[in-house]
Amino acid sequence: MNKQTVPSLEKAIRILNTIATATGETTSSALARKVDASQPTAYRILKTLEAADWIKPNPNNGYSLSLGLLPILHHLDNFDRYGRASQTLIDNLSRELDLTVKLTIRQGNEQVIVSIGESRRPFGVSVPLGGRFPVVWGSPGACLLSSLSDNELENVIKAIPKDNWKHETPEFVRCRVKAVQEKNISESLGEHYLGLDTLSAPLLTPIARAALTIVGFRGEMSPESLPQLRKRLVKTAQEIERTLEFI
Repeated sequence: MNKQTVPSLEKAIRILNTIATATGETTSSALARKVDASQPTAYRILKTLEAADWIKPNPNNGYSLSLGLLPILHHLDNFDRYGRASQTLIDNLSRELDLTVKLTIRQGNEQVIVSIGESRRPFGVSVPLGGRFPVVWGSPGACLLSSLSDNELENVIKAIPKDNWKHETPEFVRCRVKAVQEKNISESLGEHYLGLDTLSAPLLTPIARAALTIVGFRGEMSPESLPQLRKRLVKTAQEIERTLEFI
């Protein structure tokens, strides 16, 4: 078990997942067995979830999900709507530059890709829609963290598991975040272990901090093209910001 997680909360999450996907019994005792929790612990978790209207008792002495989860699902649906609303601007920038462009939103200590405009080149960079990565990774992460205070940033850094620091260092993250705060842009050129170069600009949405990123293989962003790439990136980020105000 990860020492930085809360055991009781992990059990609650497993109980919710079990109820959501269950084909058998969802009684208190059955759920306790399935998530390897004691009967008293499972009972307290179930009563807490029931009080929050996330689950409800069913006629078979078990539990099912409740409509109290809908506000959370609605919040997640906003991510999809924001991605779709910004898609045209992202596609236009991708076609203009012939490079991959992605919009990333911060969710907790992760960055989530909500929109993609992929390069038309046969061997262009491909990134996964809905992909999740630690928020401390790369130039998008620096943009997503750039609005935090020093103490808030340190708390995020401390919360990232050690396994996620294989290709990054806390000091590098601090330097990137400071650069965004000073220049309103983050650059990762010649640094990525997979040979990718990225330029990112921060933007605000009504529900989350976001980052617009241009992605290319090493060498696709020449020193001569960088000034224009920065200009177009920031301009499109501002256009997306204005578009999402009315979503």
